[in-house]
Amino acid sequence: MDKSNGKMLASYTGHKNSEYKVDSCVMASIEEVVSGSEDGFVYVWSLLDSNVLAKLEHPSKVVHSLSAHPKKQHLLTAAGQLVYLWVAKNDEDFEC
Repeated sequence: MDKSNGKMLASYTGHKNSEYKVDSCVMASIEEVVSGSEDGFVYVWSLLDSNVLAKLEHPSKVVHSLSAHPKKQHLLTAAGQLVYLWVAKNDEDFEC
């Protein structure tokens, strides 16, 4: 959202979010937006053009919570009672 006029700058679509609260955040590189989803994937979008960079298959069906490391390309995701650590191998490839 543009702070000067309140207009939406970008929209990130493709993930499923209809039943649960699902978290989203910006990665440390400030180039990617990530979100959990109810379809068993973690979505990674380009911050600038909103294109899906990666669709990470998650070990659990609903990914409701996630948090990015403040300095490294690491991501924690939570599903059910488990927490998963993802580490970026490169700009678009994460490993759980």
